[in-house]
Amino acid sequence: MRIWRALTVPFDMASMMYIVISAVLLAFLAPRGLFAILPLIMLITWLFKYGFAILEHVAHGEPGAPVFSHELLSLLAVRPWIQALGCAGGYLALQYLDEPASSITAVLECLILPAWVGLLGIADHLYQAFNPLALWRMLRGMGLYYLMVLALIGLACLVFVSVNYLPLWSPVRFALMEVCILASYSVIGEAIYARRLEVGFAARSSPERKLEQESQARDKLRQHAIDEIYEAVNARQYVRAAARLEAWLATVDAAYNRVDAQTIAAAAVLWRNDPGTAAVLQALVTWLLAKSHTAEALEAARSALTRLPKFCLSTEPATLALAEAARSLGQPRLAFKVLENFSQQYPTTVLSARSIALRTECAR
Repeated sequence: MRIWRALTVPFDMASMMYIVISAVLLAFLAPRGLFAILPLIMLITWLFKYGFAILEHVAHGEPGAPVFSHELLSLLAVRPWIQALGCAGGYLALQYLDEPASSITAVLECLILPAWVGLLGIADHLYQAFNPLALWRMLRGMGLYYLMVLALIGLACLVFVSVNYLPLWSPVRFALMEVCILASYSVIGEAIYARRLEVGFAARSSPERKLEQESQARDKLRQHAIDEIYEAVNARQYVRAAARLEAWLATVDAAYNRVDAQTIAAAAVLWRNDPGTAAVLQALVTWLLAKSHTAEALEAARSALTRLPKFCLSTEPATLALAEAARSLGQPRLAFKVLENFSQQYPTTVLSARSIALRTECAR
């Protein structure tokens, strides 16, 4: 399960460099008291801003950890301050409640906090983090997965508190604390990535995004092939047009047969060149029949007949195969039309006994 890998993100080389440097600075500044208050605020702000950067990085399915760049050095980081104000507001609200209401509210706030931080980290607009419906969608989308998030963050909090009481060198203590904080952000980001469809988040590096990009690239190649076919049709070079179509179809995977057939047929019926349209659709239907894609062949044939009422295939075996497919799928009128158009287009061709019997059967 990928969420366990989220715990290793703080140990990536990019994040470890930041952790080592900031831990040394924190260890140096912490004993300085009020004189170091501003630098300490800066370091803590950078830490939580880097935490949100890790959350977003992991939520988008990116490997490793993000590099701490100069863009993260601003004290005007909004998300860390909103998180701090939100936590402070939640704490102050508890002061106005009596027991057991304050204890129940505190538990609920702790349970909801990771989901709210995740929403704050991926929201396109910060006001969305204060939308109760968006927060509910995040919680519902994560489902039982959220229990694992709470368990891992709880473990990180336990380690964070325990480290403070261990006799460790102060830079090591601060480094381990930072690891716990960044691991918590990473776990939230990984949970969002794992449940991205359920929470309605579009990750940049998800499998579905990769498929979408591949599909878009393939659509461009197909459109380029259609443009070349049309150029040949427009030049009345129908043989070359059919050859270009067959060259494209030779590269088609079975999963794209239906989509390609529909797209090519839809394009061909719009061309203002009846012989060219007929030649291209003949090649398309014949290829589909040869590949045993009868449903796609019938669909392309119906499109062709809508545009060219006298459309037919160029050979009797292909015509018979198309007619038999139409009859077997409960479309006798289409079967008869295909056979009738062929006999009218090629009156000197002697139809086989099977073709004659099928035409007579479908004519009833």
